[in-house]
Amino acid sequence: MISMNKKYTFDGQAMEILTISRPNVTYPVVAMNSNGALIVFTNDGFRATGSQLIEVKPTRWINVYPSGQPHGPYDTKKIADGRAYRDRIACIEFKEGDGICDWVEDCLGDKI
Repeated sequence: MISMNKKYTFDGQAMEILTISRPNVTYPVVAMNSNGALIVFTNDGFRATGSQLIEVKPTRWINVYPSGQPHGPYDTKKIADGRAYRDRIACIEFKEGDGICDWVEDCLGDKI
């Protein structure tokens, strides 16, 4: 389901979601691209052509220590740096779905 609280792209352009609740239509989601063009989508973000909105995943950071235990996640690197202990060995940038997220989720559970 498309959410008003998330960011999306379509055909490589950032999309602003204007509404997700047009009543009684097949394409209730209305979005606007950077050129001001309005484009409609299904509740799942698809167009009649089969192309779809792509959710832009937020970038997060974790601090890693010699024990292997990550601390975080943090919304910005600046916050991660500010909360780092002296023995930090890495500050890793990640996005959901890039592989490291599974490891972070195993370590941090529902904090992510």
